[in-house]
Amino acid sequence: MKRILLSLIPIIAVAIIALQYYPSQTTETKRIPKDQRIKGALEEDSVRTYDPALGYVPVERKIAALEEAIRLQKEVDLMSRNNSILNNRWRERGPNNIGGRTRAILIDQNDPNRETIWAGGVSGGLWRSRDITNSDPKWEIMSNYFESMTIGSLAQDPIEPNFIYAGTGEAVGNSVRFAGMGILRSTDSGETWELMPSTSSFTVTRSLLVHPETGDVYAATRTKGIQRSQDHGVTWEKVAGYVAPVDFATNNYFDLQYSPNGYIYASTASGVRRSATGDPGDWTTLTGSGSGFPGGLSRVELTVSKSEPNTMYIIGDAGNSSSEVHASYDGGETWVLRGDPDIGGQGYSQAWYDLDIAVNPFNADHIIAGEIRLSQSFDGGLTWTNNLYSSVHVDHHKIHFDEEVEGNIYFGNDGGVYWKSGTASPKDRNFGYNITQFYGGAIHPEAG
Repeated sequence: MKRILLSLIPIIAVAIIALQYYPSQTTETKRIPKDQRIKGALEEDSVRTYDPALGYVPVERKIAALEEAIRLQKEVDLMSRNNSILNNRWRERGPNNIGGRTRAILIDQNDPNRETIWAGGVSGGLWRSRDITNSDPKWEIMSNYFESMTIGSLAQDPIEPNFIYAGTGEAVGNSVRFAGMGILRSTDSGETWELMPSTSSFTVTRSLLVHPETGDVYAATRTKGIQRSQDHGVTWEKVAGYVAPVDFATNNYFDLQYSPNGYIYASTASGVRRSATGDPGDWTTLTGSGSGFPGGLSRVELTVSKSEPNTMYIIGDAGNSSSEVHASYDGGETWVLRGDPDIGGQGYSQAWYDLDIAVNPFNADHIIAGEIRLSQSFDGGLTWTNNLYSSVHVDHHKIHFDEEVEGNIYFGNDGGVYWKSGTASPKDRNFGYNITQFYGGAIHPEAG
């Protein structure tokens, strides 16, 4: 027995030494930040669905698929009339007093009373209310396949207000996000809409702007740079961004603003650009060394004062948290730090998902910033009132001041549309605005 044990000792010693130098098969598990997980999911979904030869899904194929689904539904409806099993169809049962994620709001210039607004749901389509100031406004949805389309931006031609444009697609969503199908156009003040075939590759249009003097339409897209149309959306050309193949961030734009001094401003993932003409090659980067513009941003939201055209403010995504507010008083040439609006949650922020800033068109020192919460400043961003309007739903995507009626403000957030007039608190205007995103459901054990 002793001989056996003694013979095993060198074998055991060799095994111990080998284990010390043999590479471990254990890998460390790292939790990927939520914004990166969602962006990755979007890219994976895109790769799984696009045409490999084109790099995207042609809009005509999407439309054909939707029309085929509608046709099949009609066939089922006909077959189900005398069949109790097939007749078990889904019917909307609300709730109809709760809104949903809203990234776009537009006040219709065709209404002299400014009571007609358009709003876009990220999973509920394009809606219109003609009496938004009423406590119980009526909402109507645009019909056909637009009912389920993602609306991310809206703009109206100030010269010919019968032309209205809607950009589709959402780059990031809180577990639910949808690629777009291009840009919608209405030529009859919103009564009918059409998808513009030349925009089929615009899977996410974050912002739209119609030049108030030329009528040119500008689109800030996620991967196609800034696009311009000079024929009411029929044809488009890239006027800012780079020619592929390059990192998509160089073509990734967030916000478009027009200043009364004649300049067009656009925000990128990390800075701001300016153009006097909107032409290719006429875009100046305003965030170079020595400008005072903050670094380390991956999303920039911009607002330009209408009363003082050289005054503008930015806020950004600084590692998922909203950054401090910076201001420029010389048209973007230089920037200065103002203050921290503190619009995140209790120890949590998500500026990659919800973020906006807006300046009062009648008062260049009055700013509202929104992320999870809202904050307000009356001294150009130096000091802030935090947790503003706590009764309003959280997660803010759109803050829109009425440029003609002082005191009227609209908010678009995960709870829908809110309207504020004068000194009163914002009121929700969501009855019938049925775009709520549901994450689950269950059947009552007794009511069934």
